[in-house]
Amino acid sequence: MGLYVAWVHGTALTVESPEKIVPGDQHFGWGTDLVIRSGEASWFHIPLPVPASVDDAPVYLNAAMLLFKTEANAELRQVHLYDGSSILQEFNGLRVSGDFTPHVVPSNTFRLTTSRAVRRGIGLSFFVQGTLGPHPNRLVVVSAAAEYSVTKPRYSVTQPILGAVTGLFGRLFSRNP
Repeated sequence: MGLYVAWVHGTALTVESPEKIVPGDQHFGWGTDLVIRSGEASWFHIPLPVPASVDDAPVYLNAAMLLFKTEANAELRQVHLYDGSSILQEFNGLRVSGDFTPHVVPSNTFRLTTSRAVRRGIGLSFFVQGTLGPHPNRLVVVSAAAEYSVTKPRYSVTQPILGAVTGLFGRLFSRNP
């Protein structure tokens, strides 16, 4: 299975509800830096680059990563992954805050339960909730990425060890070699 990761710069970020953002400079050479109005929230969107096929083989989305930082109790609450207008998977009920700009870690990685073949183009949408208070609800997005495979993984990408063990036992105890 050929795995690869494709990155997009944070300046590709778009804001769904610009009226909930404090006006001012937002895009810089290193990414996007904005302030969510006190007590407000918004969806943000970033396209993830992907070829439609590689050597005539379909490409499968395995996971998405978001390098971001929140300040003043702003929290990442939801992440939705789309292929064109079709939702692939939702990650709801999140409460992630802090600085996730330097590294890819489990808190900023969103792995699909099952890899999905890409048909139209991948979009990462995420919802950030700001809090009431005197301190600005800051959101910084440095970049986002997607992990793809060129061939569909034989086992679920969320349970590779269980899948390998199941496959091994199946081959060991199968009547057909």
